[in-house]
Amino acid sequence: MNHLKDIEKYSKLLSDDFFTKASGCYYTHENVCQNLCLQLKASIDVLSNETLSIIDPFCGDGRLLIKFIQLFQITQKWKVELWDVNLSGLEFASREMERLKSNGYSIDYTVFHGDSFKKSITHDCKFDVVITNPPWENIKPDIREIKNLPEHAKESYKLELKKLDGFMELHFPSSQPLKKFAGWGTNLSRVGMDVCNGLVKLKGLIGIVMPSSIIADSQSVTLRKKILLDFNILNINYYPAEAKLFGKADVTSVTIVYRNIASQKINPSITRYDKNLKVIEKQTVEIDRKFLKENSYIIPISHGIKTIEIFYKLISNSMAWGDYEASIDNQLWAGREVDETRIGNFLSEDSANMSLPFYKGRMIDRYALKEEPNLNYSKVGWVPPSSSKFLRIAWRDISRPSQKRRVMATLIPANSISGNSLGVAYFKNGDEKLLKVLLAIFNSFCFEFQLRNFLSTGHVSLSAIRKIGLPPIDKLLAYSFLSELVDQVIQNDDTQVPVIESYVACKLYNLSRAEYLLIIESFSKVTAEEKVAYIRAFDEINTTQLSLSV
Repeated sequence: MNHLKDIEKYSKLLSDDFFTKASGCYYTHENVCQNLCLQLKASIDVLSNETLSIIDPFCGDGRLLIKFIQLFQITQKWKVELWDVNLSGLEFASREMERLKSNGYSIDYTVFHGDSFKKSITHDCKFDVVITNPPWENIKPDIREIKNLPEHAKESYKLELKKLDGFMELHFPSSQPLKKFAGWGTNLSRVGMDVCNGLVKLKGLIGIVMPSSIIADSQSVTLRKKILLDFNILNINYYPAEAKLFGKADVTSVTIVYRNIASQKINPSITRYDKNLKVIEKQTVEIDRKFLKENSYIIPISHGIKTIEIFYKLISNSMAWGDYEASIDNQLWAGREVDETRIGNFLSEDSANMSLPFYKGRMIDRYALKEEPNLNYSKVGWVPPSSSKFLRIAWRDISRPSQKRRVMATLIPANSISGNSLGVAYFKNGDEKLLKVLLAIFNSFCFEFQLRNFLSTGHVSLSAIRKIGLPPIDKLLAYSFLSELVDQVIQNDDTQVPVIESYVACKLYNLSRAEYLLIIESFSKVTAEEKVAYIRAFDEINTTQLSLSV
């Protein structure tokens, strides 16, 4: 990784953890390591006199591979390879190999210090087992991290990163994102997974630690399709961000065990853990191939195993947001309005002609504004976008997995403008009642439940929103009275929130009481008191409907 070598001499100008983050070097938690190794071992059928070949191409200090070997009888024979760019980790791993040998283990091992990605493309040997936790970093310069470097060092660093990105795209095409933004987008964890796929023997096994986004994001479709169709996934373990498995990093993660052979059925054993690393669910789940093909090959387990069928129902019986936008009749538009780069240059208290009140992410809450704008946006030669003329939904872009509710949306008025820390949506025909019904759906459990399965970062991306299933337009029109309840909530009558949520679930998405309860319970930070209020409202709506039908 030449981009790191070239700036080592400037280490004093960089943050203490720069090289750790830039190389994606985060070691595997002991419990995660143990669980992965046990599942991997359970899938191996080996004769006592047979030598097993195993590699960790991103071994760090070797803990995964060492833990795995120690699960076997001491008489088991091993041919081991350990690769890593970090010399101190390799030295520790080598000492552990020698310790195991001195304790009687039959191990023939080799160590490689250098770039594992480059080595893998010329390495002819295939292995019975590949076990690893690859680096997770995106290949992209972080301006905040390198701001103190001399200009020539910054440019050299960016150039080397661009070369690295080009190398990855050329040699590991399956790892590449569907789209790159400003020329960037390659994630090292995806490339690492592709490396593993190339190192394993036919019918061999891979055990890997990955960010959970690999199973659901919109960018990793090519690699995920390959894993699902060309390999046989045996186990998936899901760990929440609250478990804090990687220091300060607020990230959900998975381990995946899979075999290098295609299977007629896709039926992995899925285990979900809570923040204390206790098992909360474990079940073998058969995943429908048709659904996978129609929904970017996502595996929707972030909300729980029992909710997978509900997710299928919400998606299958609805019309995708993106299809709404494509429909001429519905006239729905969604997007962003103005870039916030150097935004201070274009904001003032001046309310002159062509300047508009400026909204940004921190101002938005659920059905509410945290603060009113006190600055106006104006730019020489700027023509406000058409969307600024309409009442519209605005939602916050920043959204962390650990938040109680990740969707924060409300209405912002016509003749205003929003920065790109907000997404906005409106109907071109100006139908404000319909817009408010859409806001009710947008802020609902049913909407966010779907959305969380598509989110891969701390952002509510428009690409994820466009995959969300919305009720047919005739249903939105039939329940237009929800707009009045939305008005009441915006005017601070929070008692109407459970009513709105329940109408969306019961009438717009046709969920049963049990299905609705499962969705609510998948939001771990919703209190018991709040759950009772939501279910009570749902029961009252159902009771009213039953009495009317009688």
